[in-house]
Amino acid sequence: MRALIVGAGLMGRWHAHALKKAGGSVVGVIDVDGDRARQLASASSAVAHTTLTDALDTTPVDVVHVCTPPASHEALISEALEAECHVIAEKPLTDDPASTERLLDQATATGLTLTPVHQFPFQRGVRRLLDSQNDLGAIRSLAGNVCSAGADHLPDSERDRIAGEIVPHFRALTAAFVTTPIDDPAAKWACSRSAPGEWQVSGRISDVSVSIAISMSTRPTRNEWEVRGTEATGRADLFHGFSVIDRGGASRTNKILRPVTLPIRYG
Repeated sequence: MRALIVGAGLMGRWHAHALKKAGGSVVGVIDVDGDRARQLASASSAVAHTTLTDALDTTPVDVVHVCTPPASHEALISEALEAECHVIAEKPLTDDPASTERLLDQATATGLTLTPVHQFPFQRGVRRLLDSQNDLGAIRSLAGNVCSAGADHLPDSERDRIAGEIVPHFRALTAAFVTTPIDDPAAKWACSRSAPGEWQVSGRISDVSVSIAISMSTRPTRNEWEVRGTEATGRADLFHGFSVIDRGGASRTNKILRPVTLPIRYG
């Protein structure tokens, strides 16, 4: 699989790393900052470019990874699809539903794959919880908890933007753990905001409740996913990729031992 990486920042570096780990080949890196493009291209034995047009004109490619700010996505994704390339893009695909729908229609019309990045359902710890659903029993609630330093020293508008970009990750996780489609018309969602970057999202899909707490200011930093079932509760640390399953019934012994067993589980 021959890939172009558009955007040589942090996400571009992660995409290049993941692509090579999966057996693909980075053949080109595009960034308006030529020095930054050359740096990542050199690490990937690829060719650096400053525009996607130049890269597509000179390099055979199968897939384009779009790792630039959302405002630039629509034009870049459309150009890649016109060049008959599959596209993997950082979320959100675009800044509004109408342009997202146009791009999805464009991809469908040409038989190409266009997908945003939602890596957490494929993380090792989350996969363990998915594989352990018989142990968890019937799932009754899902909860995400994020305390991020990603907006430190940024203005309030940026705090809200970053918080908003975190929400789709938990929608993807929710979709992995419920049987009812997440876009089911009967699903209920609400969002409240106590301060810039401080969001509380709640929802209900069939008989499963969902709670997502996102904070740009509280500490320590964390990124967690909890699956509560009738037989056990599973917790995944999304920063580090591991998970634990907390089994045990409602007994006095379990309650007494909990202050000891929890630190052992989370080490």
